[in-house]
Amino acid sequence: MNTASHIDAATDEAELAAVKSALFSNPGWLADDPELNALARAACGNVIDLEAASIKRVEKRARLIADTHRKLRAVARANLVVQAQIHSCVLSVLDCATPRALDDLLDGSLAGRIGLDRAAVLLEGETPAGCLAIRHAPDGFVDGEIGKTRSEQLGRIVRGKTDIYGDDAADLRSQALLRLSVHGRTGLFALGARDPHAFTETQGTELVNFLARVIERRLTEWTTA
Repeated sequence: MNTASHIDAATDEAELAAVKSALFSNPGWLADDPELNALARAACGNVIDLEAASIKRVEKRARLIADTHRKLRAVARANLVVQAQIHSCVLSVLDCATPRALDDLLDGSLAGRIGLDRAAVLLEGETPAGCLAIRHAPDGFVDGEIGKTRSEQLGRIVRGKTDIYGDDAADLRSQALLRLSVHGRTGLFALGARDPHAFTETQGTELVNFLARVIERRLTEWTTA
C-alpha cells in the first residue's frame, strides 16, 4: 500500500470514529432524522428501531388496560342493576300480608323482574292451602335435588322438573336451587330460566340467597312447626 492509500485509510478511520462519536453523543439522530433512519435501514436490514418498538409495546399495554377497565365498569353496572332488582323483589315479599299474596308474587311477576322465567317454593310437609307456586314436597325431596350437605345448586339443566316449576318446566335450561329451613322443615327456593347461561356453577349467590332468606322468614311467620 502506497503513502496515499495509508493517508486515505487513516482519514476514513478518523471520519468513522467521528461519526461513531457523534452518534453515541446524539443517539436520537437516527430515530429523529427520517433520511438517516432510512439510510441506516437500507444499508443494514436488521437495524431495529428500539424506540418505536417500545412505544408500540406501551400503546398495546395501554389498550389492554383500557379494555379491562371498560369490562370492569360494565360488570359493575350489571351488578348494580341486579342488586336493585333483587332489592325491589325483597320489598315486594315484605309487603305480602298472606301466604296467598306471596304465592301470587312467586307465580306472577317476581321471576320476570330479575330477568328469569319461573320462581317456586317447595316445602316438605304441610303447605299453605290454595297456592300454586308454594308447593308440597315429600320428605327427602330437597336432599335428593341438591344433596344432603349442600345449601344450593346452580347451573345448566336439560329441562326443568314439573314437580318444581309446573307446566312451564320443559322450557327451562338453567336454574338456581337454594335450601330453606322453615320451623326446622326443609324447603327449596327455585329460580328457573330459559337462558342456559342465566345460572352457572361458579356464579355468586349472595343476592339470590338474600331473597331466599327473606322468603324463608315470611314463610316461618305463616306456618306452624
